[in-house]
Amino acid sequence: GAEVVVALSQLDPEITGVRFVLLGDLDPQFNPDGGLHVHGAFAHGDLPDLMRRYRIGSWLIPSIWPETFSLTTHEALASGLPTTCFDLGAQGAAVAAKGGRCLALEMAYGDPTALAGALREIAVQGQTPRAA
Repeated sequence: GAEVVVALSQLDPEITGVRFVLLGDLDPQFNPDGGLHVHGAFAHGDLPDLMRRYRIGSWLIPSIWPETFSLTTHEALASGLPTTCFDLGAQGAAVAAKGGRCLALEMAYGDPTALAGALREIAVQGQTPRAA
């Protein structure tokens, strides 16, 4: 998913209407553009404060590999905010079961502007539509 994050970071937030913050770290081989704030490591208990500080309105789980269990996905869902992922693995099953949005995996490899548009639509709605 790091390539997805980097591709999204190269988009102008003034044009897309979407700003991205990465809570955690990114493999050093990937160089996000200036459109991505990388917060770095954090303690689990810091999550509510970080959500307020960065005005996080929705989550993207950018994994492109099917996971058997995704703690990150469950934490995002527990926050009550709209959660989006790609339609694969345990992350897709968990998000779909909780009313989140599962996007076609092909969107990870397609046009990042289209992906940002889908994410903006989800954030603007304030709720996540049922998985397609």
